Amino acid sequence: MKKRVIGVLLAAVLALAAGCDAIGGGGGNNPPPRDPETPASDFEYAYDAALGGVEITEYIGSSIKVRIPEKIEGEPVVGIEAIVANDGVSGGFSRSGIMEVYIPDGVASIGWCAFSDCAGLTSVTIPDSVTSIGPYAFSSCKGLTSITIPDNVTSIGYDAFGDCSQGLTATYKGKTYTALSDDLPREFYDAINNP
Repeated sequence: MKKRVIGVLLAAVLALAAGCDAIGGGGGNNPPPRDPETPASDFEYAYDAALGGVEITEYIGSSIKVRIPEKIEGEPVVGIEAIVANDGVSGGFSRSGIMEVYIPDGVASIGWCAFSDCAGLTSVTIPDSVTSIGPYAFSSCKGLTSITIPDNVTSIGYDAFGDCSQGLTATYKGKTYTALSDDLPREFYDAINNP
């Protein structure tokens, strides 16, 4: 009887452990099942006719875990952009306190400085629909230790991961690149921009 109880308890613990991984968002582009979409009211956005959808221009929410909605006001979310001006960067998610972000399928562009200076950012899910990542998009994201770049990305701006943590690893088309100083090696950027 004791062995049976122990076996049942062990099975329950293993099932819970497996469920915890799923809750944390264990991989792929599937959002964690218990994380609802962040409400549209947490974003400033604009319709971009050239892109055929909504571009998020600023995160104004306060959550540290963000699941960008697939649609806002019935229009698909297709891009994330910050505003770069003479007096610095504003908008996008720049300088926000986010730690995790899930970008939905349908987003094609992650623009200039979109997530720059998000020092606490540790987890980013980039969908296969993304084809371009702008300059400085993830610069100074010191908490980021690894990222997977979808195979469909064919353009990446200089210093997209500049001033990130030493040892940051990026995987692109099955090959892993490691930052030896404050940015990923040129070979990483060349593999995307000049295949």
